[in-house]
Amino acid sequence: MGSKQLGDKSYNAFAPKALDKIDETWTVQIVVPKSKVLETYNQILVFTIVAAIPIIILIVVVNQLKLAQ
Repeated sequence: MGSKQLGDKSYNAFAPKALDKIDETWTVQIVVPKSKVLETYNQILVFTIVAAIPIIILIVVVNQLKLAQ
């Protein structure tokens, strides 16, 4: 969903909230920019890719050493 105020696509979360001594149910809305939601995901993705490269190289080297014997 787009947000004019944030100038970015956003994630909207709605939650009903029952308050004591009030018969009506209130709703709480939180609007978070999509870029903020994906920030942690992108960091983990980059870390995973960077960590996988030396592991793949190590696997190839070990397999080559086993084949050479």
